[in-house]
Parts: sequence; structure tokens; C-alpha cells
Amino acid sequence: MKIELTGTVKGAGKNLSGSVYLWLAAGSGPFGVQCLTTDQKPWEKATLGQKVRIRGQYPEVVGPPALVGCTIVEVSGPKAPVVQAADLAKEYAADAEATEMKYKDQWLLLAGEVTQTKAKGFGAGRVYLRGGEKVKVVCNLTSLEKEEEAAVAVGRRVKVLGQFSRAAGGEGEVGLNMCVYLGKED
Repeated sequence: MKIELTGTVKGAGKNLSGSVYLWLAAGSGPFGVQCLTTDQKPWEKATLGQKVRIRGQYPEVVGPPALVGCTIVEVSGPKAPVVQAADLAKEYAADAEATEMKYKDQWLLLAGEVTQTKAKGFGAGRVYLRGGEKVKVVCNLTSLEKEEEAAVAVGRRVKVLGQFSRAAGGEGEVGLNMCVYLGKED
């Protein structure tokens, strides 16, 4: 049965089985509907916080609220802001509290040069982007395919999409959680 939903995108990524999804908000709190998309990079069409209309199918196997074989029909609202990692580090070093208030709970498209990578298991990883002298910029990636792991190498310029978090790393770090690798920076 085909179903069409309209909602706000509150998450995106790849699950442990490698399926790509957009997560639509359903009421308040953590509840939502996982929409497994046919598009392998739906975040290029719709970023978090935007309103989307999605068409999909109710899965044969009953489980948590989900649709499969989804396609994005319509997108409205502003895309996630694009921020350079060095600018985020500079802003955070100058006034951490103001930076946190500015980006709190926002999703950002972050671009910068990779300075370090760390594997976290299950294809997930932590990538550090060139920040400033005082502040490191860290991106906690949800998953990376094998070909993406090779592309996220020290010295390469990359783009990621994730949720701003003052606590993404440790002391003297700022960055994004639940990141999705978007590719090389143009």
C-alpha cells in the first residue's frame, strides 16, 4: 500500500544494514517515522529542519513506524546553513556560549580539511577538521562505506551534515554529532 506523509526532517543517515533514511518528526519528543529512501543521498534534496512530503510503502514486516521505497515529492523551508570548520572554531574560541546559543540543536553543512580520523566500529568514525589553535572541530559520523573511508583521508577537504554539539568531543572541541559524509568539498 502506497502512503504519503508530510513532516519535518529531524534525522538522516544510514542504519547498520546500510539502508539510507530520513527520519520525520511525529509529535513532540523522540518519536518519528523512519523513511527508507530509494535515493542514496536524500540529504542533498532535504536537510534537517525542512518540511518534506514523502511517498513510500508500508513494510511487509511489522516493526517500528517506517516506510520503505520512499521518494521525496516536495521540500520546503530553508536548507541547513553551510559553515566552514575553521570559522566555527574561531567563533567558538571567541565566545563559546554565544556560539552554542546560535547553533543549538541546528543541523549544519560543515566543510573543512581533515586533520585526523578515528574508527569507532560498525563503520562509524570520528573525523577532525582543521579548526583553530585553541579549538578542534570534530564530526562524529554515523557510518562510512568502504569507499567513503578512503575518501575521508588526512589532507582532503570534505563536507558533512550533522547536528551541532558543544559536547561532540572533549575539552577544547566543538563539532557535530550524527554526521553523514556528503563527499569532497567543491
